[in-house]
Amino acid sequence: MLRQVAGCLPLEDLICILDSALQRKRVTLQRLHNLLSHLPDHADIAELLDGRSESGYETLCRLRFARLGVAISVQPLLPGIGRVDLLLGERLIIEADGWEWHNGPDAFLIDRSRDLAANRQGYLPLRLAPHHIEREWPWVELVVRSIIERGDHRWSPQHARQRRNHGFGG
Repeated sequence: MLRQVAGCLPLEDLICILDSALQRKRVTLQRLHNLLSHLPDHADIAELLDGRSESGYETLCRLRFARLGVAISVQPLLPGIGRVDLLLGERLIIEADGWEWHNGPDAFLIDRSRDLAANRQGYLPLRLAPHHIEREWPWVELVVRSIIERGDHRWSPQHARQRRNHGFGG
């Protein structure tokens, strides 16, 4: 099935499916290389794969933000906050929140508590709903580009001092 869809899907959709197969351990990276070796752009596709994303929305964000030329960490564990979907640069947290895991009062409260903890440490959490990713991507990209252009995705010397003073490292 993966070989079949590889020949007919747009690149972003294909990478979402392949990332999901990798993350769920349905296929190995080596097996994917073998399955896709007939494609002329096989090496380009293989370079985009990352089985750490836990949803297609995370994969889409990773692929699209990669075009901005900023370092991206996938599923980093941040002390006092937990694992986040993406970290752009040093301090811009991206959470791609699908309804399946982020609906209901408990999940809503947990997400906001994590955002409070992230803000306390100087991180900038940005939560994206499926609607933003599917239908308002130009606006999302404009916001993130603005943050990057201001340099707010990096720790300033002042941020680093504040983090050290509050015992968060730096």
